[in-house]
Amino acid sequence: MIQRIQSLYLLVAGGLLVTFGLIPTAWALGITVEWIVPVARGLAAFAAIVTFVGVALFKDRQRQRQLILGAQVVTLLTVAAVVGGLFLREAGTAAPGAYLLALAPVVSYVLLRLAQRGVDKDIALVKSMDRLR
Repeated sequence: MIQRIQSLYLLVAGGLLVTFGLIPTAWALGITVEWIVPVARGLAAFAAIVTFVGVALFKDRQRQRQLILGAQVVTLLTVAAVVGGLFLREAGTAAPGAYLLALAPVVSYVLLRLAQRGVDKDIALVKSMDRLR
């Protein structure tokens, strides 16, 4: 019951990362360095898996917090790969929806940060309840 909003944040962030990994890479059209696209998709898939595992660990808040932190790091690496790929794009090859799809890892990072903040509040709440006993 305490973890409800965090689980929602984690599920939405994982869904965005899966969507980013599965949708054909419109943002990657015209990138001259070919290894950036599979790296970004692989990092997004790994971050999504870690996020979904974090949802399952709702009873172990400390471990869930660690997994969320790891997912945040991997998501930041995904954002770096996407931004790097967008800057390496050849001029004039930008698809209209390219930047919208490239925002998915950024939004998922924000959702992961909100989930981590909620888990931290729950940890503090449990500690305060233990002090009252």
